[in-house]
Parts: sequence; structure tokens; C-alpha cells
Amino acid sequence: MELHVRVILFLLLMVPAMTQAAEPSTLTPAMAPLQFLVGTWDASGGGKPGASAGTFTFDVQAGGHAILRRNVSGTPEGHHDDVLLIDAEDSKIRAVYADSEGHVIHYDVTVADAKTVVFSSDPSKTQPAFRLSYHQNDDGSLATKFEIAPPGKTDYSTYLEGTAHRK
Repeated sequence: MELHVRVILFLLLMVPAMTQAAEPSTLTPAMAPLQFLVGTWDASGGGKPGASAGTFTFDVQAGGHAILRRNVSGTPEGHHDDVLLIDAEDSKIRAVYADSEGHVIHYDVTVADAKTVVFSSDPSKTQPAFRLSYHQNDDGSLATKFEIAPPGKTDYSTYLEGTAHRK
């Protein structure tokens, strides 16, 4: 068989399989309390860096063992993008954050109730502490808040907060 015929057969057989939407994965029991976050969200808000707007997604990954948040936003300082990988080991949920500015934050994750999750970094005497929270409002929107505490302190102040609406 000529090469171009083989290529056409390959495309006819493989492209439909590659373009089919993957079935959404079910979250593992340890990750299930975070289901309310899954989806694509349009967000707006403000804080110390000024007004911002953007889009973020929470996607189920690795057969339901992880959630990956991808965020892209615009601020007065410019373009910002980050990722947050959330997973659970021995029923303990944790996350790691990395952004386009070179920040990396490791979080312990607490599910406060069926509509609220809080990501908290470990306190340090030499580094600021960070707290990121999501709360699903009665109208389905998502309230977000990012707070920072000075090194060695637990008195957080709001750095950014906003609201997101599911697309």
C-alpha cells in the first residue's frame, strides 16, 4: 500500500477517537467535596493590585485523583497566569500553586462545609503565609478571597477578592 493511502487510513481510523470528548472523571471520595469547583468560571474582582478580570477552570485529572485549576487574568500590572494542582493522599487534601511571576505556594486544604474550601500555606517565621478561599453562594456564583499574613503572624489581610460565574 502506498504511503499516502496508509496515512489516509490512519487518519480515518484515529482522528475520530482522538477528537471524541473524554468522559468526565468522577472524583475520588477524598476529592468529592471539591466537586462544586469543577467547571469554567469568568471572574472579576479587585484588591491591592487593582481591578482584575479573567477566566479560570477547575478540571478533573488523573482519573479523579486530582483537580487542576488554570487561571488567566489581567490586572493593572499586566497579564497573570497560574496553575494549582490539588490532590489527596490518605484523605488529606493538599495543593501546590505556581504562577507566571515565579511564586510557588504549598497549601493544606480544608473543606469547611459543603460550599466552602480553604487553602492555607504553612506559617513561617521568614516567609508570608497565604490563604485562598472559595465559597459557593446561593446563586451558584463563587466568592474568592486571597489573603496574606506577614512572616511569623496569623493576622491575614485581604490582598484580592472577587466573584466568579460559571460559564
